[in-house]
Amino acid sequence: MAGYDSIFAKVERLFTANIQDLLTRALNSNKLAVFDEEVNRLNGALEQITVAHGESLGREKTLTRELDELEDEVAALSQRLNLALDKEEQATSSSQPTQASQYTALAKATLSQRNTKSEILTSKQHQLEEAKEQIARLYEARVKLGARIDVLRAQRSKLAALIEERKAAAAQGRALGAIDVRSAFSPDALIRSEQEALERQQGIAAARSLTLGQNLDDVLGNEALDEQLDALRVERKQLK
Repeated sequence: MAGYDSIFAKVERLFTANIQDLLTRALNSNKLAVFDEEVNRLNGALEQITVAHGESLGREKTLTRELDELEDEVAALSQRLNLALDKEEQATSSSQPTQASQYTALAKATLSQRNTKSEILTSKQHQLEEAKEQIARLYEARVKLGARIDVLRAQRSKLAALIEERKAAAAQGRALGAIDVRSAFSPDALIRSEQEALERQQGIAAARSLTLGQNLDDVLGNEALDEQLDALRVERKQLK
């Protein structure tokens, strides 16, 4: 039973293990690998419990068979004891002390055998009760461990799905980022920019043309010439 107790202690440690430690290891390393490691640990304990459970079932079967045999032996010894006592009583009644003494010795020997068998029977009954308790505990541990393994596997699948979704979302984000960069290119904006540049240049050219005309007038003295022509026109009218 000591071996079974060590198995129960191991299972208890597995169930009472600090879940925060598992989470910390998962955050600092490959998350799925941590889940796989934990499932492997639980599977190892489950295998030991399964073996122990099978051994306990076999022991229960053996003890049950031995108890049936011992009960039959005790019953047979009880019959022999009663028969020896009957013979002893008959010999005593018939005044046959020698035979009575022989039957007394036989009764004592039979009683001694029955007592021994009864003690063994009682011990086996206690062992059977303990075996049944162990079977119940091992079965409960198997169910709990199996359930926890199933939960961890389901959680691993959920985690794997989330990781894939995160990777897909990251890839989508990168793709959308590239699209945003390309979307900065706008043909209309470029055309407007060029039109504005053209208009600015045309305005500058027009302004420079006016300035150039004024400068030419200044260089040629056009204003003075206009005044002289006006004076000549006046003189010509007066002469007529």
